[in-house]
Amino acid sequence: MSNSDFSSLPDEPAGPTPTPETRTQALNRIRSAENERMGVERTVQMRLMWLGVVVGAIVGLTVGYLATLITIVDGGVGDFGFQFYRPNFVSGFLRVITAYLIGGGAIGGGIMFALFTTRNEANSVFRWLIAGIFYALATPLLIGFLLPLTLLIFGDIVEGLRPGLWLSAFVETLLGSFLDGYIFLIKVLYSGVIGALLFVAVSVVTFFASLHVELPKSLTRKVSNVIVFNVIGALIGLIPLVIIVAGPFSLVTAIASTLTGERL
Repeated sequence: MSNSDFSSLPDEPAGPTPTPETRTQALNRIRSAENERMGVERTVQMRLMWLGVVVGAIVGLTVGYLATLITIVDGGVGDFGFQFYRPNFVSGFLRVITAYLIGGGAIGGGIMFALFTTRNEANSVFRWLIAGIFYALATPLLIGFLLPLTLLIFGDIVEGLRPGLWLSAFVETLLGSFLDGYIFLIKVLYSGVIGALLFVAVSVVTFFASLHVELPKSLTRKVSNVIVFNVIGALIGLIPLVIIVAGPFSLVTAIASTLTGERL
């Protein structure tokens, strides 16, 4: 057969030309799939953020308690006859617990929201390392900033500071808090480092357990799966503080000695 015979054959019919409706439907499907994917990623981001708030706040209590131990040692180690003592849990710790909860929770939630916007990013060891470094530095800084204000509100004002002095006292305390926060960070940095290790460890374990561990349906019917794992994370994060507070005095002394480098 010659080339002229092939040229005489009719052309094969081309595929159907997509109509404007077909293109619009395809775009709508792509847009819908992307919106669904973004919705899933947004859910992961919000789950990590709330986990960061809860675990960060609870770990912030440990950071605050360790910072109290360091402050006791720094305040008395130079005095003749100084004897290290266990801080008063009620008047020395619970009195300013708000600063620890807000400081740790705000930093923990902010870290999670900023660093982990997708599930793939939650698998990044590098991002978790950044989260730990930022928590170690920012949490003591914010706690140190909040402590003077907390003492003013729950100490001076509650104990009878005249209402006419509230505003001036608040402004004066607020302005001084910026420097106080920096000084507090430098003084209790090791407590922030320990807090960062706890924060990252508890958050990682809790988050990945929430992805792979299936809870009983009888439980998840009544309470959201996210709430259950946040409570679990909070309980795990509370264990070190309970051990330190309720443990023997020798344990508290050893921890304070390690953090400060002083022989107590």
